[in-house]
Amino acid sequence: MFAIAGFSTAAMAEDNGDVAGHVLRSRDSQPIAEVPVQIKETGAKATTNAQGAYTFSHLPPGAYTLTVSPSGDGVIQRKISVTAGKTTQQDITVGADEMSALESITVLAQRTSIAVAREAQYEAPNLVNITTFEEIRKLPDVSVARSGGAAFPAFRSRPTRARGATSIAAASMPT
Repeated sequence: MFAIAGFSTAAMAEDNGDVAGHVLRSRDSQPIAEVPVQIKETGAKATTNAQGAYTFSHLPPGAYTLTVSPSGDGVIQRKISVTAGKTTQQDITVGADEMSALESITVLAQRTSIAVAREAQYEAPNLVNITTFEEIRKLPDVSVARSGGAAFPAFRSRPTRARGATSIAAASMPT
């Protein structure tokens, strides 16, 4: 009884066929990943892998329409024929007409408030002081090097490094 069941399963597997292939760019024959591929008649769907490969298994023999939808609005259709016990190989080349580049990219950003920056200052282990451009501009002498720490009391008691400064008063430099 088991031998008959095993034989019928193997026979059914040989009665079906497979479809495999790759989706490639026409200009350089490079594979295209994440492209939806569908068999129209059965509704079976697959997505190409990193090598541009797709597969459909255990299809009854017959004629099918393979539909490929690369990025963009174009849809490519290919007629294929599946033979029992065989794998039908169908590579599809996608040209510039079927693919479209992004027309625009929108970047959204939000400036952090001073309160949030101050909170980050208190939580950061390696940050001592945050001073905004507006705060520095209000000072009588905007040169940290020439002020000798008078403009910034925090500079008086400890060595100071200023990013972007070309010179700093020797009194501020670590000894």
